[in-house]
Amino acid sequence: MNFQRAKEEIIRYSRLIWERGYAHANAGNISARTTDGSIIITPADSIKGELAADELIVLDNAGEVKYVKGNPSSERYMHAGLYMNNKINAVIHAHPPSTVGYSFFKEAIDLSPVPEAGFIPFVAMIPYLSPGSRELSDTVSENAGDRGILVLKKHGVVAFGDTLKECFFYIDRLEYCVKIMKELRQ
Repeated sequence: MNFQRAKEEIIRYSRLIWERGYAHANAGNISARTTDGSIIITPADSIKGELAADELIVLDNAGEVKYVKGNPSSERYMHAGLYMNNKINAVIHAHPPSTVGYSFFKEAIDLSPVPEAGFIPFVAMIPYLSPGSRELSDTVSENAGDRGILVLKKHGVVAFGDTLKECFFYIDRLEYCVKIMKELRQ
């Protein structure tokens, strides 16, 4: 994806996760890999529903800043770690409330009763680790496949795949499935 297209897609999906309530206040971050191998990522402390393309930050493939107007996301190393897999070109880290709430009470995620869960190629939960830590980054990289979603216990989710659209669908579908599971238990 070229720089301009990557920036447009990041802005689009930043607004969508904000509108759906998956990124409260300044939470969440989104990135995309460009054709030259750079990573474009949302800045720290940004309200995802109000982002402008000129606020986005460009990183090298190790997560270090190449071009900057502000501070990069504290989760940039998690994104860079995922991009070590050449099949991953897009990452969305969000905080969908039903899924995060579910993670407080479960050690694993089982969505098998919900048929729609079959449209997410990979779903797993990892233990709580400090947001922005290298330990979280390493654990995410070690547990991720080529596409899917990891639930970060008591924290959020990170979806990864070829496109931001695909990542958004994984988050949206997971949140839907968790809500159905909640209804089934009532």
